[in-house]
Parts: sequence; C-alpha cells; structure tokens
Amino acid sequence: MSKDLLRCQVAARNVALIYNWWSLFVRCAEPERPREAVTSRPLLMCAVGREIKHAGQTTIVLTSTHAEASRVQQLLTDLSVFLSGLRNAAEQLSNQQCWERIWERILIPFRRLEAACRAYFGKAARLPT
Repeated sequence: MSKDLLRCQVAARNVALIYNWWSLFVRCAEPERPREAVTSRPLLMCAVGREIKHAGQTTIVLTSTHAEASRVQQLLTDLSVFLSGLRNAAEQLSNQQCWERIWERILIPFRRLEAACRAYFGKAARLPT
C-alpha cells in the first residue's frame, strides 16, 4: 500500500493480468475442469525444474513433490504435445491460426454448453447474452 495512487493501480493491474494469464494457462492444460488459481498453483507449481542442453536441444525436466504428481505429469505432457504440434505446424499456420487453435482448446467446455442450450431451446430461440 502506498499513498501514490498511480503505483497502487499499476500493481493491482499487474496482479490481475498475471492472475488472468494463469487462469487461461490452466484452462488450456485442463479444458474440461475449471480450476481456481488458489488450488491450481500448488498443484502445477509444486515441482523442481532442471534445464538440460544436449546436441542442440534444450529439455526441461520437472520433478514434482505433489501427491498427484502422475496426474499433473499427464496434464503437462498433453499440453506440451498440443503446443509442440502447433509449433511443428507453424510453417503452414499463421500466428493468428495458432492462437485460434489455442482459444478453441480453452473454450471447448463453453462451446459444448452453448450447443446443449441451442439443442434444448431450439435453433430459432435466441440465447440470452
């Protein structure tokens, strides 16, 4: 806390921005299950990382101490496969197309909910916005 209102506003905006980016990252890692930052940070950040460089490749090895380490490993492996698939197809995809695919992965549950509402209310019915 400071008497300087501008500094307080900048700090609060930075915290909100980081919180939002973390929430999007977690949603991309596990689109089917929404998680709050309070529960996802200990789950996904309870690891020690080591960078290994060999033969022109850089690998990051994470050693988790969390009780659900195997599930976290599967989540992060799936996310890594998805993102590396985008990078491998980057020659064919523009940056905008890569971001569209990332957003599609994040928004999968919301798309299903929208489709279920449309099926229930009928195609002609307008959904509330």
